[in-house]
Amino acid sequence: MAKIAIVDLCFNWPPVGGSWVDIKNIAVHLRICGHEPVLFVPLLDYGFARGRLEAPLPFPVKQIPFSRYSYNFLAAPRRFKREIEAFGPDFVFIADGYFLKPFLVHALREYSPIVRFYAYEIFCIQNNRFRDGRNCRSDLLGADRAVCRECRRNLFPLLPGVVKLLKNRPQYFVFHEYLTSLAFLPVYRRLFRRFLKEARKVIAYNAVQKNLLREYHPDIMLVPSGVDTDLFAPVRRRSDGAFTIGLAGRFYEEGKGLSLALEALRALHSEGHQFEVLVASPQEIERRDEFVRYCGWYDREKLPDFYNSCDLVIVPSIWEEPYGITAVEALSCGTPVVASSCGALPTIVDEGETGYIFPRGNAGALADRVRNLLENPELARRMGNAAREKARREFRWDVIIEKYYLPLFENTDKNHE
Repeated sequence: MAKIAIVDLCFNWPPVGGSWVDIKNIAVHLRICGHEPVLFVPLLDYGFARGRLEAPLPFPVKQIPFSRYSYNFLAAPRRFKREIEAFGPDFVFIADGYFLKPFLVHALREYSPIVRFYAYEIFCIQNNRFRDGRNCRSDLLGADRAVCRECRRNLFPLLPGVVKLLKNRPQYFVFHEYLTSLAFLPVYRRLFRRFLKEARKVIAYNAVQKNLLREYHPDIMLVPSGVDTDLFAPVRRRSDGAFTIGLAGRFYEEGKGLSLALEALRALHSEGHQFEVLVASPQEIERRDEFVRYCGWYDREKLPDFYNSCDLVIVPSIWEEPYGITAVEALSCGTPVVASSCGALPTIVDEGETGYIFPRGNAGALADRVRNLLENPELARRMGNAAREKARREFRWDVIIEKYYLPLFENTDKNHE
C-alpha cells in the first residue's frame, strides 16, 4: 500500500466547515484501506491560526511551525518540501491552500501531486465570488480584474491593511496570503497556469469550479463529498404533529440565503400554515418572527440531533455553494431537503424524490415547494426514506473512497515517471 502525504494549509480540528471534515474523512478511510496517510499542516498562531488540533485525530499529523514572516511563497513551500521528502511519500495530495497553493504544487512537482479545490480560494479574495447580492463573474486570474481590485480595496485598504496585519487581526489572514504569494501581480496568473499543469490530476466539487479550472489543467475530476452515515443516521420522529423546518449554516453571510428563506416562510405563515423554524448558525440572527427559534451552533457530534429534530431542511443558498454538505447530512438523517439550484446542490437532491430544487433566489418557488410538504406529510416521510437510501448508496465514505480516491493512489511507479 502507498504512503500518502496530504497537505492542507488551512486545517484546524474541530472543524468549522465541510472542507476540513472532507479531508479528515479521506485520510481516515485511506488508512482503513491499508494506506499510510500523514497530514502536513502549518502551525501558525498569527491572524487566522492554523494547525490547531484541539481534539485527537486517528492518523498522524505533522505540524510545521511558521511565523508571520516565514509564511510566504518562498519559505513555506521549501519547508513543506523538506518535511515531505523526509516522510518519503508515494503520492502527494494537496488540499486547501489559498494563494500559496500553486507554489506548493511547483515545489512538490516531482511527485506529480493531486490537487483539490474545494472552494474558490484561488479565484476570489472573499472565497465566495458573491458581490452586491449577486454571483460575481470576475475572478482574480481573469483578464479583467477591475472588479477584484475594487473588492480588495474595499475589504483591505492597502496602508490600513498592512497596519492591521502587523497588529495581528484574524480577519486579515487572506490578505496576508494575497500579499505574501504575490497574487496582486500580473505574473501570478502566468505562474498559476504554469504550475498547475505540474499536477497529475485536479479535483473540483462542482461544475462552476470545473469550468474555472478547465483553462489551467486538462484533467479536472468532479468528486462529491461524503457523509458518515453511522453518525448521521435517522431516529424515531416525534408524533405530536408539529412540523419543524431546519436551516443550518453560516447565516451571517448574505450568500447563504437566510433572508430569502424567511421571506418564503413568512408568506406561508401568513397563509395560516403552522410550523416552527430552527436556525443553527455560529452567529445569532435577528429574530423578528414568532415562528423562528435560534438554537446556536452544534458540535459535529450533536449535528445529527438537529437534523433529526426537523421534518424538512432548507438550503436556500444564493451564492454558488462549493458543495453543500448540509444537504448531504440532512439526507443521511432521513430528512428531505429543499435546496436552491446552485453549486453542487442539484446533484445532491433528487427532484421530487429526496426533496425539491427551486430556482436560485426565487422566494415564491421556495414557498411552493415547502407548502407542498407542509400539506402532504406522508410525502415528506416517503422523501425522507428515499433520502436515507440515497445517502447510503451514494454518499457513504467507503463508497466515495472506493469509487474516486483508491484509483488515484494506485500504480506507484507510474506516479514517479
